[in-house]
Amino acid sequence: ADVCDLQNGFAFKSKDYIDSSNTLNIRMSNIRPNGDFNPDHNPRFLPDSYTEEYQSFLLYEGDLVIAMTDMAGEPKILGLPTLVGNLNGRSFLMNQRVGKLFDFSDDIYIPYLRYYLSSPIIKEYYKSKGAGGLQINISKKDVLSAEIPLPPIPEQRRIVELLDSVFADLEKTRAKTEQNLKNARELFDSCLQQAFCSKDRSWVNNKLGDVCNIVGGGTPSKSNDSFYGGNIPWATVRDMRNDILTSTQLSITEDAVKQSSTNLIPSGAIITATRVGLGKVCILNQDTAINQDLKAFIPKDEKLDNTFLYWWLKSIAHIIVSAGTGATVQGVKLTFVKSLDIPLPLIPEQNIIASKLSVLSENKAQLERLYQNKLLAIDELKKSILQKAFSGELTHD
Repeated sequence: ADVCDLQNGFAFKSKDYIDSSNTLNIRMSNIRPNGDFNPDHNPRFLPDSYTEEYQSFLLYEGDLVIAMTDMAGEPKILGLPTLVGNLNGRSFLMNQRVGKLFDFSDDIYIPYLRYYLSSPIIKEYYKSKGAGGLQINISKKDVLSAEIPLPPIPEQRRIVELLDSVFADLEKTRAKTEQNLKNARELFDSCLQQAFCSKDRSWVNNKLGDVCNIVGGGTPSKSNDSFYGGNIPWATVRDMRNDILTSTQLSITEDAVKQSSTNLIPSGAIITATRVGLGKVCILNQDTAINQDLKAFIPKDEKLDNTFLYWWLKSIAHIIVSAGTGATVQGVKLTFVKSLDIPLPLIPEQNIIASKLSVLSENKAQLERLYQNKLLAIDELKKSILQKAFSGELTHD
């Protein structure tokens, strides 16, 4: 509070939002976890007339703003500062859970303040001040109560120059790593698509419903507590996080299976989301009941390899997604799923294709782990450098 003040935003209501305008409501989600400001992330538009009515909440190029709300647990943006930019002729109105720092004293160099507010010590301080349930909030008083080391302005500038130089190099490394991660994913997706584009005349198109038994599911009554907590895994879209479905959030009893429309699907079967998480695909590693948003695919005979079927369903996920209909929840009908054409080579070739794609998938997963770990290492290095910058280590001769 000795070096600046803070202005809270205005509590615009959801009913104020319109489909499109030249005026954006800047919310905490526009402050990204990496410290960038992105006004186009999940944008909310307000009437252009609001720029006059709420002009005291307008943001301008270079304004220093922070997020005053985050999700509880491990907050990523609580108190995180960013500089407003990318207006491109538009007007930005500040939401109530965003705070703008202003009225800076001559004792503070604003870029220095921004770096300090990004440091681990301040992140932990604001986290300790946060209050709330699912969301954690800090007040104007909390923000301004943070203690800031104030070396002379020339020293503040020196610290900023060093941090700018080091972080510029780290951002180049991050950008290259993120591009490598994207390339690995795109290369695998390309191989996946090409695997099923053979012009070999021995390949025969079949309707999916002709070569697979397609089984749906259901939800046992939630009002009957005795249906839940049994020893039968019960899968929903939320459980489909990996290629292999190994566990479920909920389990049900045998009576729940008998007295509802759910079905127990055998281990090794493939399930696909045909509603809600449209296009998700995974393989069951144990006998599992499923809910109504999922469909199980079980080959009718030995003419269709199960793993080949899995990779083919992964390859057409985008087709299933684009076919989704529904105002609030997107879904596809069973008749559409059954009518999908699946190209089938002979079993030996199916086995070869499935095996190659499995190997490529594991190679991709290894690269993803490598690049994700590198990104995490960059984040940790930035935290360490910030810590040293404000303890005097970075500029110590």
